[in-house]
Amino acid sequence: MALNGKQLEMCSQSQWDFSDLKALFISTTLKKSPETSHTEGLMRISMDIVDKNGVSTELIRLVDHKIASGVYPDMTQQGWNAAEWPGIYEKVKAAQILVVGTSI
Repeated sequence: MALNGKQLEMCSQSQWDFSDLKALFISTTLKKSPETSHTEGLMRISMDIVDKNGVSTELIRLVDHKIASGVYPDMTQQGWNAAEWPGIYEKVKAAQILVVGTSI
């Protein structure tokens, strides 16, 4: 979904420099890529707005990753075969802005 005229106008009038910021968007949709996700669609509007204001963005769909459940940072040390969370968590720590989108 593209930004509307008013959104584009407001982005172009910004007098602030946000180019040193990183935003990480985490989608908790249950639909695997490339299936259309309404949660992601809404998040992409927000991403477009902050992109146009100089913020670097990244979107992660958790359903597309092997995330082991548990309370430890790296669940492979607790017997799980794979856990991509440690790498994702590094991105969370590096971001100045964290947006979590849910479909509930």
